[in-house]
Parts: sequence; C-alpha cells; structure tokens
Amino acid sequence: MSQHSVLAPLADRHDAGPGQVAVRAASPYSAARVCAVLAVLVLIAGWSSLFTATVDFGSLCGLRWPEPLTTQILDAGHLALSVSALLWLGYLVIGRTPRRTGHLLRRMAVRGAAVTVGGASLAAAVPAGGVLPSPTLSQLCDAVTVVWLTVEVCRHHGAWPGVRPPGSGTPTDRRTQWTIAVETMLACAVGIAATGLLTLALKPLHEVVPVMRVSQQDLLGLTRPLPLVSATLGAAALEDAVMLGAVCLLLTRAGRPVWSIYLVSCTLEAWAHAYLGLPAIGMFPYAWRRVTLYRTHRRLTPMLLGHTTFDLAIGTSQLVASPIGIAIRTCLAAGMIPAIRSTTAHRSATTLKEHI
Repeated sequence: MSQHSVLAPLADRHDAGPGQVAVRAASPYSAARVCAVLAVLVLIAGWSSLFTATVDFGSLCGLRWPEPLTTQILDAGHLALSVSALLWLGYLVIGRTPRRTGHLLRRMAVRGAAVTVGGASLAAAVPAGGVLPSPTLSQLCDAVTVVWLTVEVCRHHGAWPGVRPPGSGTPTDRRTQWTIAVETMLACAVGIAATGLLTLALKPLHEVVPVMRVSQQDLLGLTRPLPLVSATLGAAALEDAVMLGAVCLLLTRAGRPVWSIYLVSCTLEAWAHAYLGLPAIGMFPYAWRRVTLYRTHRRLTPMLLGHTTFDLAIGTSQLVASPIGIAIRTCLAAGMIPAIRSTTAHRSATTLKEHI
C-alpha cells in the first residue's frame, strides 16, 4: 500500500474510503517529534502492563527483584504518568475546542468530561489502593483515558484513527465491519494457539528456558467476572488503540517504512505478554495479521469489538465449570465457522468487483 493511499488530505476526509485516513495537508511536526510522541503515549498507556511483564519475565529467567522496590517503582511511575495523561488530554481537548468555535455548553461539556476522565484515572493511580472504590472501576477509567488520549493525539497530528469514519452505517459498511471483527477474532485464536503450543512444548525445559508455569488467568488474578471484564477492556484499549492504531498512524505520519510499523507493533505485543516467557513470541503472527487488517480497512471499532468479544468468551469459559466452559468454546468455534464462510464470500465479491 502506498503512502498516498494511507494518508489523505483533511479537506477530502469525507471523500476518503475505508482504507484511507484523514490527515492535514502539511504537518508542523518533525518525524523525530512524532516518534517521540508515540513513545510517550505507549509509556503512558502501557506502563503497568509493560513493567509488570518485564518483572515477570526477569523472574522466569532467575532474576530476583526486591519486592518493595518494584512496587514503589510501579506505583510512582503510574502516578507520574497519570498526571501527564491528565495534563496532556486537557491540553489537547482545550486546544481543539477554542473559545471562538462551537456552542458554549457543548465546549464546556467536552472539556469537563476530559478533566473528569483524566482526574478519575489519576485518582485510581494514588498509591495504597487509590481513591476510587474498586480496582475494576480504576481499570475502566484508565481504559477510557487511554482511548480518548490516543484519539486526541492522532487528531492533533493530522490523523483520524477510524473509530467512526465518514460513510459508516451503510449496508456495505456493516458487512465490512463484520468481516473485520471476524478476522480479528481469528487473529486472536491464532495468537492463543501459538502461545499455547509453545508453552506446552517448552514447559519440560522450564529449567533452562523461561516459560510460564501456571495458567494465564491465575498469574494475572483474573479469577472473578468483574476483574476479567475490566482487564479485558483495558487490554483492548492498550493493544488496539495504542499498539495498533497509534503505532500505524503516527509512524506513517512520521514517514517511517512499512516494515518498521509491523516490527514496532509486533514487538510491543510480545513485550506486553512477556509474562508468558519465551512463548510470547507466539503473539507475532497475531499482531502481524492485525496490523495488516488495520492498514487495509482503517477501522478500529470492529477490531476492538472482535478482540473484546473473543477474550471475554475465552476468559468466561475458563472461569465457569468445565462442561459449561467447553460448551462456550464450542459455541464460539461453531459461530465462527459460518462467519468465516460469509467473510470469505464477501472478500471474494469485493475483490471481483475491484477487478471489474
């Protein structure tokens, strides 16, 4: 895909197809600055996940981390980055809603919502349990802040992430969204299969190879429904909005080559799952396919929905009794078979139409 097909002038945004993304005709920012902005965004959004995964991977390699120190670093970093997220989000929203534009009440409502969401995320980051009443609510506030901040950062640099692009809502667009959601779930299935097979193959070598020795849900503490839901939404916000959408858009905006987009996105996915040990490299085909999907269609919402639906279904099937869990997984697989056939037919029809 050429650079021009990925980036279209902002003035022509309403004429852009689903495989295009709107950008300003000229950017006042250098490529180095855009890359630095992306690095800070990834750090803000993924600090807890990436830091914890790094510590867990080090433990699998035999490193002994002093528990109080790692907790203090994690809490201090989370608090500092939450302050940064609040200030950054407020700055971008205020800059996008100047006094001379828009209705006063709407402008103040948008600004107030940004401050409220960012403030709630900051309150959740206060050490010793935070100010919010439950960790689940804290994770949800973090997820909303991450998605909103990502959208604002991309818009500020002239790119629209494709949450609801022009032309959405038509029957053809709904079929396209269905196709994207199904293919996202297939990518998730490939990732789970790859990491699972690698874990089974390497577990006998756990003395010499870093590999997770317990189940993923036990390690992450996802043994109850509410933590499972909040963690799934948080993971979708981080992986889809930042590691996928922001990486593709901002690196393209910075003029980076296509291979660097795939490399950065796949590496971040593997890093976020480093608690699995060496089997985390099984996330590469999952991340690779998702980058291809996003660069082709430039639609983030169906990818978020497909990812969240799949993770919730798999997570729920592992929480409930064994027969019910098997039934859930069977229904998920059975429901994907006709969806795959419909998706393949739609893709073939679209390809035929393009050639005609």
